[in-house]
Amino acid sequence: MAINEYLLGNVKGPSGAGKLPVSIIIGTSSGTGITNSEVDYLCTGTNDHTTINNALNAARAGSKIIFRRGTYNLSAPIILYDKSLVLEGESSATVFKCPGNAAFQGSDNVSITSQIIFKDFCISGSTTAFRFYQKASALVFDNITITGCIYGIMAGQAINNCIVRNCSISVSDYGFLGGGGTAVSNSINSTNCRIENSIINSSSGTGIGNIGDWSIISNTVVDAYGYGIDCGGHNYIQINNCSVYLNATGNGIIGLGTAFTMNGGMVAGRGSIINIGISIPSSAASCCITGVTLKYCNVGIYTAGPNATITGCHFYEMSERGMNFEATAANSLAIGNAINPASGIVGRSATALNLTTTNPNAATLNRGSWLTF
Repeated sequence: MAINEYLLGNVKGPSGAGKLPVSIIIGTSSGTGITNSEVDYLCTGTNDHTTINNALNAARAGSKIIFRRGTYNLSAPIILYDKSLVLEGESSATVFKCPGNAAFQGSDNVSITSQIIFKDFCISGSTTAFRFYQKASALVFDNITITGCIYGIMAGQAINNCIVRNCSISVSDYGFLGGGGTAVSNSINSTNCRIENSIINSSSGTGIGNIGDWSIISNTVVDAYGYGIDCGGHNYIQINNCSVYLNATGNGIIGLGTAFTMNGGMVAGRGSIINIGISIPSSAASCCITGVTLKYCNVGIYTAGPNATITGCHFYEMSERGMNFEATAANSLAIGNAINPASGIVGRSATALNLTTTNPNAATLNRGSWLTF
């Protein structure tokens, strides 16, 4: 499902609707001076989840819930049901805090199939920003800031047709977790989802984890500890123009499924040499990596899967080797890559591999053109 422009208020309602969905305005009197006369529901800064849940329960499907500026202090989660809604704040001036719990949580026993759009607000100081126990579809996270939380977005079951865009996620463990625990993660058997133009900072976990059939476009993952992006065992994942910077000895990107592709971007250690920039295990066939810069790794690209294609990549400051092809990486190609040192390709059982390599000497590189951070 594409983003519902009707709910966003950018177009007129569907035929027969007569008018756009009603807006419900929620405010808080704590530290803002907002009064009852200015809003439909007024929070006080204490147990604000009660007032907000009452408002969401009263809202008809298709409503836009507008949260005025201020901090909303929650003692329990805001509960989401299978009802199409837009929840919109006033950018970073609207803050939700739920210490020890999730700020927003899908109902324990209800799958969400209606579109819910989260837009223009901040979640701070909560255990988890968003948590979904059951399946969810058509969720949109647009210009959301998550800071000072342990987990960012967590899904216990599949989440399909979802979009994360223009978000900033800074957590201590996982940014997006799909079936385990990640900044953006736990999207088991997910389909047709994408993360784009977002910054994910995971100080001790994985930036984007256990995803399936996702497009990951123009994102930056910073200071991840385990993996920058963990594709799990899912197939057909596309990563385009992303930058992954690790601050530990983990792996930048691990692609376990068939037809994993990465185009452009960078994978690099930050402050220390990381183990492997991009890891393609034997279970991953027909993977394609094009135009990626790898920097400060023990091994730039480790390939054990068959029929891999690696072209136009730059390898800089590899402590061991640029590319490593295992005996299981049969019929793979490495063409037009620039490697430092020039002897940085290792192919085990080269005859069995049928490995094709044509790569220039790294001395031809203009080091001044390397992307720094």
